[in-house]
Amino acid sequence: MKFVISFLLRERLWLGLTLVTVLLSAALTLAQAGLFSQFATLLVRLNEKRVAPVTAVAPAPRHGGTFFEKTIEIVKVWRAEGNRAGMERVIAEESAFFILLFGGMALVVVLFLNLFNYLKDLSAGYLAVRVATRIRQRLFEHVLTLPSPFFKSHASGDLVARSLADIQLIQQELCSAFEMVLLAPIMLISGLGVLFAMNRDFALILLGVGVAAVLVMQLALAALKRIIHAAQSRLADLTRLLQQVTYAIDIVKIYGREPFERGRYATTVARFLVRSLQEHALVRLVRPLTEFLGALAIIVIVLYGASRIWAGGMTLDEILHFIIFLIVISPFVYKFANIFVMRQRIRVASERLKEVFDRQGELSPIPGPRPVRLDGSVVFDKVCFKYPGANRPALWNVSFETTANQEIALVGPSGSGKSTVISLLPALLRPDSGRILFDGHDSRELSLAELRGAMALVSQETLLFPASFRENIRYGRLEASHGEIEEAARVAGLHEFILSRPQGYETLIGERGMQLSGGQRQRMTIARAVLKNPRILLLDEATSALDSESERQVQDALEPLMRRQTTFVVAHRLSTILGADRILVFEDGEIAEEGTSEFLLAKDGLFARLWRHQAGASQGL
Repeated sequence: MKFVISFLLRERLWLGLTLVTVLLSAALTLAQAGLFSQFATLLVRLNEKRVAPVTAVAPAPRHGGTFFEKTIEIVKVWRAEGNRAGMERVIAEESAFFILLFGGMALVVVLFLNLFNYLKDLSAGYLAVRVATRIRQRLFEHVLTLPSPFFKSHASGDLVARSLADIQLIQQELCSAFEMVLLAPIMLISGLGVLFAMNRDFALILLGVGVAAVLVMQLALAALKRIIHAAQSRLADLTRLLQQVTYAIDIVKIYGREPFERGRYATTVARFLVRSLQEHALVRLVRPLTEFLGALAIIVIVLYGASRIWAGGMTLDEILHFIIFLIVISPFVYKFANIFVMRQRIRVASERLKEVFDRQGELSPIPGPRPVRLDGSVVFDKVCFKYPGANRPALWNVSFETTANQEIALVGPSGSGKSTVISLLPALLRPDSGRILFDGHDSRELSLAELRGAMALVSQETLLFPASFRENIRYGRLEASHGEIEEAARVAGLHEFILSRPQGYETLIGERGMQLSGGQRQRMTIARAVLKNPRILLLDEATSALDSESERQVQDALEPLMRRQTTFVVAHRLSTILGADRILVFEDGEIAEEGTSEFLLAKDGLFARLWRHQAGASQGL
């Protein structure tokens, strides 16, 4: 609850307006209850007068003057004589006027009560929407700060479920929270005080029933929390499964796994259904339980009151006055009971959201950040890194250094540590020990904005947005002109293809660029990197999806760019990096060899073996 309250307190205007309307609604509801109960008592007294006219009380004088003056006079009589005696005096001559007076007052009170109830619901709804929007925005901002390993260990579908379902649950509960948390307790406490003033014995009966209801509700709370948490988790499973299937729909169809996926989804839906029905059953138990206990209290009060009437210690209008007042405020008993349900729902949703918020973001302040313009020299100084849960380090005591504008190739068997180096350079991962220096500055002393602003990445996995050609390329540098975007597309060999599309650069490329071939998607990511014009270019199998001719064209286009900046290239096809200034050969997380391609081939070590494996023993340099 503290989590939600912290966001509520930021909406001071709507929070204040909601509190005012709640208090006004409570006051008017109490006034309505008093008027209705008095009106019922009046009818009883009129009936008594008709059956047995009052003779013991002197007739009240006729009141002249305006409606307001007559009303003031009646109030004075009422206060002087007391409720029952005052009524009898007024009824003697003013019954019609008195009925009109009560009816008019009741109409005014009901009118204003409904007006303030509308304002209360309106302001509470606005407040709930604004709080949910603020939480949703804050969650998105925090997710952007989380380190890359978090996303490798958490399904995106689960994050989607938390940002949608859990926040929506909080919004729904907040819409009625003020009525349950503020209005219901105010009504019950003040109403109970009035009822005690009317008849202490009746009020004690109600109090006893209320304590019993609270005890019964407490028994179901622990089970309700577990069920709500399980239902939200099952909903996240549904979201995650749907996202997985739509992402890999071609694989599902090619392997004929539609029946398998239907069965898996049906099983997940069944689990969600069971939890939802359990939650529904427990929540819906609140109303009949409270209504039964309320009816039980009224029956006990009526029976007890009847015995008092028979004994001559009470009159009918006293019981009726009490019961009418009780009926008016009884709906708030149900609303008060729902506080327990609302609290559990908000608690579960808040805990699931806090699991994300409690994750340490990578954009926390770095001690002493200072503006630095990187030229491109890089030093790895005894860098070690181990992935969480791995049996051995991905990198162990890796040391090398480069100067600006060099091309550094990283080669080696799969899992030898090449891609880990690429992830460490832009601080997507942080080394467990050792240092990474950029132009002599420790990476930990540089702000992430400066560090990553000097880099661009083209990875083996093409990551595109469901937007136009222009917007995908422009993502590399948002302020780029159309001419610069076209030039980047030319470098990547895409310009002519884009112009052949019906809408040119405004053509939408579809979800994840599925309307493009693998090579065209890769060229898009290359164009995006070219547009950024970074000081350090990271190519992680950047041309793996291209055919030989397209690969040669892209490499020719990239060559002048690579001469103007430091480039790290991860490649399995060794023929693409023979001209690199330096080749680092990785094996089991360590640098086994380094040097130029001529030196490494002459050395006849690991690089030479990899070369012979790819090119054939008879092929020379």
